[in-house]
Amino acid sequence: MIRLAKTLIGLALVAVVGIGAFSLFSGSSFFDDAVDQATASVTNAAIDASGIKETIQNALDANAESIASALGVSVQDARGMISNLDVASWQATSLPSDAQASGSYSASFDGASANITTYENPSYITVEAYGQSLTLSVPESAQEYVPYLAYLQ
Repeated sequence: MIRLAKTLIGLALVAVVGIGAFSLFSGSSFFDDAVDQATASVTNAAIDASGIKETIQNALDANAESIASALGVSVQDARGMISNLDVASWQATSLPSDAQASGSYSASFDGASANITTYENPSYITVEAYGQSLTLSVPESAQEYVPYLAYLQ
């Protein structure tokens, strides 16, 4: 599971670095929801164009046995969990103003540090790295795995 979590962090780190300029506009009090939505659309286009989602999915699939071993589950169960993560559906989004943080976890991947914030509403996580912040919407099928981020510490 740690390897799985690190792979997800890798996705977020690459996305944050690759689209940092676009993220500067997100959440600014000078811009309205339309700008936030446009920024999220551009961010998602950059993430999709980078191919990082496919890279992450391939890494997860290739490490199903390691993930199963780390979690103490069968390889078939690990593959089911990987499928439920639905990596292709994760999207950059703006964080609702009423979101309440429920946890914050620090992690590193390939020498880059990140802080991951989870919320009472498991539909969102925020990754902060390199001075940038990226909020992701978590697909319903993956929300049950958000608590595993605590294992990153």
